[in-house]
Amino acid sequence: MRLTRLFCLIALTHLCLPAYSDDAPFWRQLVEKRLEKIRAGEVYAPLLHRQQIRSLSYAYYRSNEGRSLSDSDPLHVVLPAGEELEAYRELYEQSDSEALVYLDELYGKRDDLKALALRDSDGDGLPDYRVSDYFGKFMEGDIDVDGDGIRNLYDSHPYDRSQGGQDDNDDGVPDRAESYTDVNANGLPDHLDWSVHKNDQEMASIQQRLFTQHKVILVERNALFDLELTQAVDDAVNRVLRGYFEQSPELPTLRTIAVEKTALLGKLLAAVVEDDTSAQVFSQSQSLTVYDVGRDVPYKIGLLGLLVHELGHNYHMALDFEADNLLLENGRTDFPASNFVKLIEP
Repeated sequence: MRLTRLFCLIALTHLCLPAYSDDAPFWRQLVEKRLEKIRAGEVYAPLLHRQQIRSLSYAYYRSNEGRSLSDSDPLHVVLPAGEELEAYRELYEQSDSEALVYLDELYGKRDDLKALALRDSDGDGLPDYRVSDYFGKFMEGDIDVDGDGIRNLYDSHPYDRSQGGQDDNDDGVPDRAESYTDVNANGLPDHLDWSVHKNDQEMASIQQRLFTQHKVILVERNALFDLELTQAVDDAVNRVLRGYFEQSPELPTLRTIAVEKTALLGKLLAAVVEDDTSAQVFSQSQSLTVYDVGRDVPYKIGLLGLLVHELGHNYHMALDFEADNLLLENGRTDFPASNFVKLIEP
């Protein structure tokens, strides 16, 4: 993944533009003109802000789209206001932090989004979200935002301590269902369980097997798994990397394999800046995310290769990962690689 720090604000969808194609130079010229206005802080910045806010709805998993959840959206985020917003503005006035200046570059005049980027709901010292250099997309930061012991992913209501189940063995997965639903009692909360939400029995079976054997859960965010990708994940774990997983069924840096449309805020923006990020590993949240561009390969072996490559990153990061201190790892911003370097030094 390119880690180039990008300082311009760019709007991406809802621009009322024709579908992207390489043979539409007029389309690109129109987009470029609008980008210039955005860089100058002009009229189209609100379009970008809407996309930034929308990224909150799939930071952990898809919201109510196609799911039988409660009437209220469990991924609905209340933006900072009142005392929280005033506290941010006071901090801004009293501090010359480079990080606060950077938030200005990402969110412009939207103080509520800047305050949200600093929010720590459970007071454990970890911000709720990580903010992407790629135009301010909100991503999972603290893996248990409400501090109830249930990981955001498995928590049917990740922002509400009173709902989401209870975890008796401290693995982040609810064990008692007083406040979450598991209709088939297979250990997967219904909001994640493909045996509840999909008609494809093979996909559901693979999801269940990976969860039961390796504590890995396949998760849909703003994109969907298909059978081909699901099989590729299964083959990568249980065939190509079988030797590792037979010796150690769990990989400390891997609890989630998720799918999203793009590493950016939307496909239009990704096309304009020619982003080709196929997948990413985030060891802090023990996750691997696959993007649509990574799935667009002519042969199945290419998809398998992508997953094996990324799982290799999960493995090498695990060599320097303190599995007994998840709070430390979850908040890590530096990445010591002493064990990994020692391994490959010969």
